[in-house]
Amino acid sequence: MHPLEESGPEQLTQHQVMEMLAQAQARRSKIIALLVALGAHLVLVGALVMIVFGEVFVREPSLIVSAPYAPVEELRPTKKDLVQVKAERPAAPSSSMSKVVIADTLSHIPLPVIDEFVENPVAFGTGFGEGFGQGLGGLGGPGLGGSFFGTPAVGRSVILVIDVSTSMPRNCGESGIEAIRSEITRTINAFRPGSRFNLICFGNMADAFRARPVAATSSNKQAAIEFTKAYFTGEFTRTRTADGIDEKDPVPYVPIRPGKFEATKNTSGGSRYDLALIAAFEQQPETIFLLTDGEPSTRRDGESLSKNEILSMVRRAGKRAASGRRLVINGISVNGIGKNYLKDIARAFHGTVKVIEPKKL
Repeated sequence: MHPLEESGPEQLTQHQVMEMLAQAQARRSKIIALLVALGAHLVLVGALVMIVFGEVFVREPSLIVSAPYAPVEELRPTKKDLVQVKAERPAAPSSSMSKVVIADTLSHIPLPVIDEFVENPVAFGTGFGEGFGQGLGGLGGPGLGGSFFGTPAVGRSVILVIDVSTSMPRNCGESGIEAIRSEITRTINAFRPGSRFNLICFGNMADAFRARPVAATSSNKQAAIEFTKAYFTGEFTRTRTADGIDEKDPVPYVPIRPGKFEATKNTSGGSRYDLALIAAFEQQPETIFLLTDGEPSTRRDGESLSKNEILSMVRRAGKRAASGRRLVINGISVNGIGKNYLKDIARAFHGTVKVIEPKKL
């Protein structure tokens, strides 16, 4: 018998078994390697999908708020420019007014804010920029009326109520009066198309530029600036109305006397911003800016009214004229005089109060 035939079957079987085991081991290794490679690829593909598409599915959209236009001259001062003012009482009124020479060239340097008190501040949302404002909960934010001493106007109808009493030149100084005039002029020029504005100047009585807010056209702006030029120059004691120059003055204006309104009948006194505010209420503005260096000394039938009585009269007249509309009154106090009065008014009408020190400009 051939040798292979004697030993072959047993040896062949063992060899085949070993070979089969080796092949099985190789196949298992290949499968494991394939699974590892496939898993790695899946991880890489998943990471790539997350990188490419993750932000699209997961990230919330960003809210982009466009800042309203603000010219350089409206920038507010730094903290180092701020000065705390402690004066609380107005200077005693004088019987006559010293002449104050006001330069015709108007400065574009704004008055710095010396101190600030915010009462019930307006909450601004997003809206139409300085045109229709930053929102104000659907009512409109900083309006087409721009700003006055850095405080934005709300809405599109604005009235500036300006103290022209005889104490203003003493408390402001010549340079301070010029700076106030310059800020008024800048504000008037900043009113945008679509807005309406008016001015009321007050002392013991008041003068209005027009009977109602007028459109912010170039001609109306120029006329309003012309209207302001005669104040603090000695052409009249306090107001045109007080001097009875209704017919003589070449600049048209609207006289405001206490008897014109039911709330102010039989009243008199000085620094009558209660009278000026009530006149402004009748014109239904959205924002009133009140600049003063004092407190009203109002009398009715010769009897002095208390602070509470004056404030109550103003609040009632304002709420009645507003008829549910939101009306904002922002106060600007010269040297901090009368700021507590202004704070009470601003609190009742959703506004702010700022203190300025004109002599240090």
